[in-house]
Amino acid sequence: MEKELKSISSNNDWDYYYDTQNIRNQSFVLETEQYFETGARKGFLEPLVFMELFWKQLQYFIKNAHKPHSTLKHFESLLLTAEQKHVLYCFILKFFGGYPLTVSTIDVEQRQPALFLILEAFLRYEGDTPEKEYCRNIGLPKNLNNKLISLEPLPESYQYTGKDFEGFAANNDWDFYHNLDNIRQQEHFIFPIKKYFQSGERAGFIEPLAFMNLYWEQLMKLLQSQNSTRSFTDSLKTLPINEEVRHVLYGWLLKYVGGFPYKNNNLWYDVIFIKIGDAFESYEGNTPEKWFCLREDEREKKINEGIAILDAEVDKEKIKPIKQTSKQVEEAAKPKLKAILKNNFNSMDYEDIRPYFVKLTTLRSKNGEPHLTEEQLNQFLVNAFVEKTIPEPKIKMNFRDGEIGTIRAIFYSYYLACQREHESTRNVKDKYVKLLTDYFQGFKYDAIFNNFNK
Repeated sequence: MEKELKSISSNNDWDYYYDTQNIRNQSFVLETEQYFETGARKGFLEPLVFMELFWKQLQYFIKNAHKPHSTLKHFESLLLTAEQKHVLYCFILKFFGGYPLTVSTIDVEQRQPALFLILEAFLRYEGDTPEKEYCRNIGLPKNLNNKLISLEPLPESYQYTGKDFEGFAANNDWDFYHNLDNIRQQEHFIFPIKKYFQSGERAGFIEPLAFMNLYWEQLMKLLQSQNSTRSFTDSLKTLPINEEVRHVLYGWLLKYVGGFPYKNNNLWYDVIFIKIGDAFESYEGNTPEKWFCLREDEREKKINEGIAILDAEVDKEKIKPIKQTSKQVEEAAKPKLKAILKNNFNSMDYEDIRPYFVKLTTLRSKNGEPHLTEEQLNQFLVNAFVEKTIPEPKIKMNFRDGEIGTIRAIFYSYYLACQREHESTRNVKDKYVKLLTDYFQGFKYDAIFNNFNK
């Protein structure tokens, strides 16, 4: 193993690493040596062998942090096992203070976007590893970074990709968008957009980089249209894109200026956002964007209105849950929402379950219809979590064979979320597989069980 690692490792001795001119944080060096000599990874790698590997890769990270996506790809391409990469990521994070990462510096320090990508790869490694405890900063909330990273299984495919937007979208890569010299809105736009289409309400709808390039091109044109506001709004209307895609684009453009409804600021671009807002609002249906892109004050207002409705309706068995929101909003609203139905499946609060499955009502099958209607989703939630009764007949989900993987991933992400914090034992995979196979037509238990994490 040592020979295999030489080409990707430094060639120093312990005197080098215990020299404060090379590494000021000597506690880090001592603790690293102990970790592999007598600690949790005793026998995994020789302490000096790991230190040599770590040091060379740390230097690579420091020199290339301005290219976060390519830096992660470099680490992923190293001839290491998945477990070895996981351990390496741990110590890179540990060197910079551990995780969760401080969000306040993500738009200031170039290494932070790169560290967020490493953190995501680190946490996506399955299981309760020693590293997930060792490099954790217990002084920060454990879920501090959840809204910026995707830990759920990613979509196998997307309805729209970059090819669908050729000719009217930018042609940048993720290194461009994660470079602070190009854009400093990592916290509010770059990471949220990526998560929104990877594991959020629009997972599987538009490939994240494809949307980012579409969005960026139109945003740049908008900022250059001071003397052609009418022409710009007309050009948005005629972009050769599906109306649903246009609605999503409008939502994120509005979010750039604080959200919907747009507030007149007596600026040259007011007319643009007023027109975008009118078109956005006129799109039929309760779309994810009509909640996600709301102004913060409007979102708070609607949450309070929802609480008033819940207080007024006392029929706890027949009441329908209020329209659910993104996970971020659900977490913000959680202290105020009152439990209406009791979850008898596991220890998770009933009102926290719906966000994991709501994507089934927004993701569309090849026939253009969602996998589930709102009514079907409500039926499933009550049947599976409140009553624990299997419906006869089972619920008929709208899907094609090629879409099973995406659907399966939604149920697997719920299993991952619950396994650690909402179950008394780890051996519970079977019951989560049955959430799909027992309640919906067309899903075979053995096939789902054997491919649950794929």
